[in-house]
Amino acid sequence: MADEFDWQGTLQLAVDTGSCYAAMAFDTEGTFYGSYPLDAEGNYKHNVWGGEYAYETNVTQEDGSEAAATVDEVENLIKLISGRKGDVPAGVGIRIDQVKYLHIKSMKSEKFSVTPPGAEEEQEITIDDTHVLRAGSKGALVMVRGGYMFICLHDASDPKQQVPGASEAICGVSYWCSGADPE
Repeated sequence: MADEFDWQGTLQLAVDTGSCYAAMAFDTEGTFYGSYPLDAEGNYKHNVWGGEYAYETNVTQEDGSEAAATVDEVENLIKLISGRKGDVPAGVGIRIDQVKYLHIKSMKSEKFSVTPPGAEEEQEITIDDTHVLRAGSKGALVMVRGGYMFICLHDASDPKQQVPGASEAICGVSYWCSGADPE
């Protein structure tokens, strides 16, 4: 499915709702499928850096000192969604697009009734795991469903881009990717 699916167009649907300013999709093993929006040259404006694109940065240690650390954002997100957040190196934290987020909460098996963008009827969508992250006025939702990890970046100070709206936007992406819940 991943080879023929229109990831860019589907992620654009989420952003076009106005509930988030960027959306990304991976599988739960870390394979990248897409990110929207693109810049004028057609490159991804937002990304999750990992593997060969891991980067070095200074992080604050427990004693207050600074030390260099390698940040693999994809690997750390996989640790988060697989219940191993404690395995993320101290000081590195959960980062998306080189922004360090505070993990606010996790929720299991959330059910949504939404009309996905482009669909004609309301659909029942159950998200396996939801992780709410915050960095100042920046918010991020990491939602897992059907073997896919969807990331939605939103402006937490914008009333239209609060967690409920961003959640519904990602539910729409997961609907087009995996379908509605079985009846």
